[in-house]
Amino acid sequence: MMKFFKGLLSSMSIGITVGLLISIFFSSLFQLKEIQPSSNEYMARFSSPIVALTVAIVIWAFMGAVFYLASFIFMTDRFSITRKTVYHFLLTYCGYTGLAIAAGWFPYTPLWLVFYTVIFVLIYLVMWYLFMKSARHLVAEVNKATLG
Repeated sequence: MMKFFKGLLSSMSIGITVGLLISIFFSSLFQLKEIQPSSNEYMARFSSPIVALTVAIVIWAFMGAVFYLASFIFMTDRFSITRKTVYHFLLTYCGYTGLAIAAGWFPYTPLWLVFYTVIFVLIYLVMWYLFMKSARHLVAEVNKATLG
């Protein structure tokens, strides 16, 4: 149980770090005088920049948690790899999309949602392909070592 919480905290920390680095990058890119965790529309929702940043940090932590928790789908033996992949995709897409909208990363309009979905699916497919290729290589190495 302690290993679970350490992994969760680590993933949340990674989410916060990535979110902070992205906000620094875009704040620099747009030559802002102060760091801004998201768009002007996002910032306008809050009474002060510190409140906006605090909420953003919580959202980034939840993003890290979504991906950590989704990884447990692949640890069950009850489902086929196809079913695991579909469940993993749905959990990460729904969880991350909701958090990305809350973080103000894109406007909540049908056109942006379609654009975002296409990008998410393409990235997911590339990562899936790379993981499957790696797994096939690992299985081949194990079979080669076992069978001689």
